[in-house]
Amino acid sequence: MLKAVILLRRRAGVSPDEFAMHFRVHMRPLIGSLPGVSRIVVSDAIAGPGGTPAYDGMAEFWFESIEAVQRLVESAEAREIEARLADFVDMDTYETFLTVEHEVAVDPMPRTPTQA
Repeated sequence: MLKAVILLRRRAGVSPDEFAMHFRVHMRPLIGSLPGVSRIVVSDAIAGPGGTPAYDGMAEFWFESIEAVQRLVESAEAREIEARLADFVDMDTYETFLTVEHEVAVDPMPRTPTQA
């Protein structure tokens, strides 16, 4: 399974609330119509112990194959989304990369360390 990760920073003059409205509401119908995508998750960044996050949001897109990624990249729907992103995203800081996930299982039963 392949995953595209997209990191988004809001454009200057766009408030966090405006960014969230564009990102989660206005873009939703367009994102839902993308060809070749198996799963989509959008995430809002929040301030953590380290302070203000470097990005305002993240989108993740899962694909069954590299051909499905190519189908998306070449689609009119993807071009429409990119054009709309410029309304609220700083396109100079737009980051995207393709990954292969490796799930790491977490043992739900804590164990007592053994003595050496």
